[in-house]
Amino acid sequence: MPVSRKLKKMKFYLFIIELLRKISKSFVKKQNILLRLKIYSKWKKVNGTDNIDWDENIELNETPETKIAVCIVFFYTEKKIVHLKKVCSELINISKKVDLTIITNTSKKENIIKLEQLLNTELIKVDIINVKNLIHPYLLPWCHTEIMKKKFEDKSFTHFLFTEDDILVLPKNIFYWIKARKSLKKFNLIPSFIRYEKNKLNVKYSLDIRNKIKIKYTPRVFSNKNNIAFINTVLPPFQGMYFYDRELMDEYLNGSAISPDYGFFSSEIRDAYLIRERASMGLTHYNVPEGFYNRYVFPVSLKEKSVKDYCLLHHLPNKYADDSSEPFGKTLLSELIK
Repeated sequence: MPVSRKLKKMKFYLFIIELLRKISKSFVKKQNILLRLKIYSKWKKVNGTDNIDWDENIELNETPETKIAVCIVFFYTEKKIVHLKKVCSELINISKKVDLTIITNTSKKENIIKLEQLLNTELIKVDIINVKNLIHPYLLPWCHTEIMKKKFEDKSFTHFLFTEDDILVLPKNIFYWIKARKSLKKFNLIPSFIRYEKNKLNVKYSLDIRNKIKIKYTPRVFSNKNNIAFINTVLPPFQGMYFYDRELMDEYLNGSAISPDYGFFSSEIRDAYLIRERASMGLTHYNVPEGFYNRYVFPVSLKEKSVKDYCLLHHLPNKYADDSSEPFGKTLLSELIK
């Protein structure tokens, strides 16, 4: 067969393959839209979503009695230690009893000693664990599950926090979560957080939610009386952490969501989360109640159309807000809700 005919035949095959790819992609997109409409229609039939019990005041002087097991994953980098130190220093403010474990990939003795000297205080003692012989470095975050299993056996722990090394968790975040958990428990929903960054002008931007949200088109539980709605988005905001009480931690540790392979056959999960990100996905897509896209909801003001500040987590590096080449951190936090 002449070369020219082979080339034409190859181009024809490529054309057909590309056409089939577009048709398939279009079909999946339409299928997802129909599925979301189906879920939204089911939400309208859920009882009690318009009468949530919620007290707007988050009193920081009412420190809950907690004992928190904290795991932080730290891919060792000298320049990131400053963020890790700030994250750890705030732990003494979120609970009077904190048990801290740092999981790291460094095996150098001098690096371990440096971390111990910087992070150990009279109020918080840190256990630094070096993980060796990983099949892939992206699996490092998953090593925290074995730590959490051991901590869970100690019934004195009331809560469990897993987080990346550069997310600042403040007392108001913890108090909000504990309070909201009581209000959302009957719906089988979990309070969530939104990460933000600041640009050079100190303006806050949503890091992970890139599209503006119309409240009226989201499944939600709300109270017009108290001017609050906990909204549920198709793609939940990536938190880079999770905070659970004993009941939720038990569900996580003893369910399929604890596996790195969880959600592999779901394009919604597989396409949204890389393997290392799934380590903090937790129960997001597990045991989802009917009428909701996932289990995570976050609070917004119905009157001001704004996200409540107590659910905001600062991503300390602020590396995306001023980087025009990155799609993340480009939506003004003040304009996120419509």
